[in-house]
Amino acid sequence: MKDYTHKLLDKLDLGPGGFADIRFQNSETLFMHIQNGVTQETTSTRMGGSSARALVKGAWGFSSTAEVTKESLQDILKSAVSMAKVASAKIKEPRKVDSNFATQGTAKLKMDVDPKDISIEDKIKIAQDYEKSIREVDKRIATATSRYGETVSSETILNTNGTDVTTESGVFRLIGGAVSREGDLQQRVSDDVASSEGIKSILEFNAIERGAKVGEKAIELLSAEKPLSGKMNLIMDPSLVGVFIHEAFGHACEADGIITKRSILHDKMNKKVGIEEISVTDDPTLLGLRGSFAYDSEGTKARPRKLVNKGVLTEFFHTLETATILGHEPNGSGRAMDFKSPPLARMGNTFVESGDKTMDELFEIIGEGMFLEFSYGGYVNPAKGQFMFSAQNGYIIKDGKKGPLTQNVSMSGMIMEVLTNTIGVGKDQSPAFNGSCGKFGQWIPVTGGGPALAVKDLVVGGR
Repeated sequence: MKDYTHKLLDKLDLGPGGFADIRFQNSETLFMHIQNGVTQETTSTRMGGSSARALVKGAWGFSSTAEVTKESLQDILKSAVSMAKVASAKIKEPRKVDSNFATQGTAKLKMDVDPKDISIEDKIKIAQDYEKSIREVDKRIATATSRYGETVSSETILNTNGTDVTTESGVFRLIGGAVSREGDLQQRVSDDVASSEGIKSILEFNAIERGAKVGEKAIELLSAEKPLSGKMNLIMDPSLVGVFIHEAFGHACEADGIITKRSILHDKMNKKVGIEEISVTDDPTLLGLRGSFAYDSEGTKARPRKLVNKGVLTEFFHTLETATILGHEPNGSGRAMDFKSPPLARMGNTFVESGDKTMDELFEIIGEGMFLEFSYGGYVNPAKGQFMFSAQNGYIIKDGKKGPLTQNVSMSGMIMEVLTNTIGVGKDQSPAFNGSCGKFGQWIPVTGGGPALAVKDLVVGGR
């Protein structure tokens, strides 16, 4: 089918600046959801198909099909070209793709433990044991959940520039959560393990022991102190740093938002956005992390992206199109959720690089304030530069020392203030945030992290 696809692409007459690609994808997914002792869902799904994009006279057309036949490929390519021609009559800002961008390559998935070697019964038992060990800690656990997911995919990308890439990838995760309740008070706690190289880390996770710790933490928080509130100095642990650098800063570095000025960073290239001790990298080539991949969904080879170097903004996340428009090189950021979705500028593994401060030194720098741990969600507006994130717990800092445990707590502020108001960067870096990132209805696996950061003048709120 590849030879036939090449012939289809070679025959196209797209006019000056024209471009087209065809992408094939197949995936196998197993998902389990256990809640309060009941198996809510166990599904095994196989999905496959192809999509075509065409760029004609500065406008895009996109079409996809679950059938992969010569006739269906002709149909989706014809449809994509037709839609692009119609759209070109009304386009205000013509789109472009440099004809020199082309890649050839293959990437096989090397797994530490292949999920096919472990029975479904054994996987269900892991998820059930995890949920049960959370639930049985105390009657005040109102909701206990566990979710197990595995997806193995293959993707082939061919385009009119000469790109010919076939890649395999995997996503594997076990996540558990608890909601404890006493009267009107409610606390949330979660824990997970994730990988892109197989399920060895899940098999070694010790779901029973880790589940009990989740439940115990949820109960402990019911009697913990209420968080402080107001503007104060605080320390973010690696999990919260990972969420911040992904959600608040990383999304603002996506070049489609830069071009349309939907990002607070649209005019900040080569300008200072943080203190000199702050450097930020996104590296999808790191082995085993949830957001790792070898090639993106446009066939561009993945590489580390240095977003911030010593406080200065140095790079954005690029697709073939955004790189052409801004005069940059594509950097492997064109990711698509599946064959039914077009590639978008996306992140992989985003993290703040380590500094030189110990945790004791960070507490001393803060003096009075709070230490926040373990993210569980939030809100960000990259265009306005606002964010709000929630932490599973905190600790009051007094006289430069870590004090009493506090309940669920939130922090908020302005994106551009955090990296400039950082007053200490920890030395121990961790990929502590495993997430599923949403953009325009597409969800992809990502990782975030960093060292602990001490930051002044953030707003902290209670439960």
